[in-house]
Amino acid sequence: MAVESSQHLITSALTTHEARNISCGLWEVSILPGRKVTREHARTLIGAADQLTVLLEEIAPCAEELGLTSREVFGLIARVNCRTKRALSVAEPPRRRWWTAG
Repeated sequence: MAVESSQHLITSALTTHEARNISCGLWEVSILPGRKVTREHARTLIGAADQLTVLLEEIAPCAEELGLTSREVFGLIARVNCRTKRALSVAEPPRRRWWTAG
């Protein structure tokens, strides 16, 4: 994950996404235009964009073999009700909501 941050800006080395400090500890992230989040959530969103970019690159050969784009394969997989075979950590349950400040 190549997330870089300063006092006023969080950027990604892999994507064009960025987050800007708008005031009072609130950040606006290009991924969620118009929403205000905490700095921690802004870093998480930019990091998620980086991870998705890496994943899309990794599934590119499979997608090409099928005559699809990486995003099409990802979308098809994401729509299916998949159950993981890996046990979820009790300490870190999956997060389903983005809580915004303000």
